[in-house]
Amino acid sequence: MIEQVFFFTLGVLSAGLICLMLLPALWSRATRVTSEHLAERLPISLSEVHAQRDLLRAQHAVHVVQLEQAVETLRDQLAQARAAQGRHFAERLALKDHVATLERELAHLRADMVAAQAELGAAHLMLDHEKV
Repeated sequence: MIEQVFFFTLGVLSAGLICLMLLPALWSRATRVTSEHLAERLPISLSEVHAQRDLLRAQHAVHVVQLEQAVETLRDQLAQARAAQGRHFAERLALKDHVATLERELAHLRADMVAAQAELGAAHLMLDHEKV
């Protein structure tokens, strides 16, 4: 039993020693990779800082121009829609006037028809009285 504990402890200590021997190599690799990654992301000189700032300004300017063009397009579409709405309103008014005119003509024609029917009825009565 003591031997098993002794061998187990010896294995754990051996594994720890191997880890301690590999740790500096792993640490230096991690440090190097992190440093390279940061160096890629961070500008090195003042001119690179200015270049990045200018790039951001240019991208922003392009975005602003695209938005202005979109706004202008929407304004044109709105103006066209309002013009079409005005034309439709004018057409509707013209059609209402035309319907009103037709209704007046129909009323006159109906009145003429009633008058003509009355005259026809009177003429039939006269003919009937003359035949008798």
